[in-house]
Amino acid sequence: MNLVNGATYRFLNRNAEGDTGTNGKGRSLNVYGTQPTSLANVCLYTSDDNDICQQWVYVEEANGEKYLKCKGNMNLALDLYTGSSSIGGVKDFNAHVFAPSETSRIDVGSAGDGYIYIRLTYDQYRNKYLTANAGVNGTNSGKSFNSNGNVYFTDLNEGDPLPAWKPILLAAPPNPKPPVGPEPEPSDGQVLIYPVNKALYTCGYKVTAYGVYNIGAHYGHDIVDANASYTGEIIDNNIIASGSGLIYRSGWDKNVGFFACIVYPNALVYENGSRIKKDLTVRYWHMKAMAIPEVTDYNSPVSISRGDIIGTMGREGVADGVHLHVECDTDTTPKYTFWTPTHFKDPKILQNGTDTTINPGFVFQIGANQKVIIKKSKVGTWLYDDDYKHIGDYTFVNDTNTANT
Repeated sequence: MNLVNGATYRFLNRNAEGDTGTNGKGRSLNVYGTQPTSLANVCLYTSDDNDICQQWVYVEEANGEKYLKCKGNMNLALDLYTGSSSIGGVKDFNAHVFAPSETSRIDVGSAGDGYIYIRLTYDQYRNKYLTANAGVNGTNSGKSFNSNGNVYFTDLNEGDPLPAWKPILLAAPPNPKPPVGPEPEPSDGQVLIYPVNKALYTCGYKVTAYGVYNIGAHYGHDIVDANASYTGEIIDNNIIASGSGLIYRSGWDKNVGFFACIVYPNALVYENGSRIKKDLTVRYWHMKAMAIPEVTDYNSPVSISRGDIIGTMGREGVADGVHLHVECDTDTTPKYTFWTPTHFKDPKILQNGTDTTINPGFVFQIGANQKVIIKKSKVGTWLYDDDYKHIGDYTFVNDTNTANT
């Protein structure tokens, strides 16, 4: 999994997640003190979303370099200490905060089950991974790799377990929303725009062709970014909210990766030749990163507005390629928002339910500055007329590529 550029996170240490004396909060990556200052030690401390010393901004520079910068002082980043020390296990091991440099450059990757690893990328230290001594809160003076509660970089040998951290999203990146046109008046219902600004269909709703390669029906649409080649890297990979609604469940599921289940009230849905108002649950799957809060209790939903970034497109979970799978369901009962007719052999968070879905082609409409592309070669096999005939001003292209997600 990847982090979202510009988003603010707290990083919970996996080994410290069950630490006693934390009231079940565990311990997280922390700059010692009340405000991040240069050369301050990085250690574990009881998790607190409101502690400025536990707020880290993930930054990808234009040159591709990546850093974890301090929200409380963006001139400082997580860094490897390479200065002199009379204490063993400090130089070339200890983590502190310092002005961004080559020893601050990192990479992140999936460590499984929603955890990530954090690794240095500078050639001399590229086998060093961020780890910690769990059990107690760290200090400013305990800087050795043997110090209780300390955070440091360690070399890994083949077969060693990955030191793991769980990213807890605290704030989405401060990017402006994409232009999506005026919001309809509530009395008129709300138009649900496309979740991808430049979308290319790869598989439609309940198409027969899907059953040739898969078990069961296809209860949604598969969409890729039309700016990219089918199997290549995506460019505008943001998935956005189609309207204003409530997030009843979101997080990580091994079957679908990062996901979100959002209820949109009074959505304008095509039915029998006209648009009528319906409340709908829309499920988004296979995201590689999530820009919304994790919602684990459907009794405490979180609001979201049209154009807000939900996450980034990926191929997480059971997926053959980078794409968004989106389902539209007429059942908006909160406890059933994360039940799907797409059945899994080993369901985790998303549960196996009955089919109350409708074709997303009756739901989504092309918004301002959005584009939807239909390959003629897909029509009749991977796409049926109802998948695209009612969405607005779509674009047909001649393409014989029949690859599918």
